[in-house]
Amino acid sequence: MRVEVVPATSADVLAFCAPERPVYQMLTVDGVPAAVGALYTAYGRTWAFLDVKADAIGAARARLVRALYRALLDHGGPVYVLCDADRYVTAERLLDVLRFSPTNETHDGKRIWVWQTWA
Repeated sequence: MRVEVVPATSADVLAFCAPERPVYQMLTVDGVPAAVGALYTAYGRTWAFLDVKADAIGAARARLVRALYRALLDHGGPVYVLCDADRYVTAERLLDVLRFSPTNETHDGKRIWVWQTWA
């Protein structure tokens, strides 16, 4: 049996950490990437990931929020996110607009938020 330590690619990490690979989607503004996001399953929960280039989003901010909300409605809940409010100062405001709620859970000092549909 041969055991080695080798460099991991992004695909290796995704396959190992999130067997149900995320399907990333890109939001572009006039052909320029402005945001990337995904929904994926890990640890028995559906998680969302979003990274927005604030300088590229500009006037498309409202469209981004509507597109994100539609994606959440299409998926159904609950959907969890890990909020890095220290790094992204507007993250909590965006989560609030999208109707996420903070939980009592944290991971690495970051608050976990949840979005749910209510019947």
